[in-house]
Amino acid sequence: MDSEYELDIIAEWTEKPEIDRDILPDWANRAVAMDKDGRWFCYSVIPVKNSNHWFAIEAWRIPKSTSDTFNYSSSWEDSLVVFEEESK
Repeated sequence: MDSEYELDIIAEWTEKPEIDRDILPDWANRAVAMDKDGRWFCYSVIPVKNSNHWFAIEAWRIPKSTSDTFNYSSSWEDSLVVFEEESK
């Protein structure tokens, strides 16, 4: 069948960065994301996207020397990495 449906999801694949969870504090090992200025943060809950950053009550800024190793070059809006439920 060659027909397309309105609900077909067609989007370019965005590679997520590989994050070493050992660099994260125990309380902030649920998610990691970059803000529009290229700064990386980790979170104790899954953050919500705002107009120019990810928002959560508790966040920890990941040092630039560490975040430079993530090798991520896509948009900050696609940077969210959510970890599985089990803790590190």
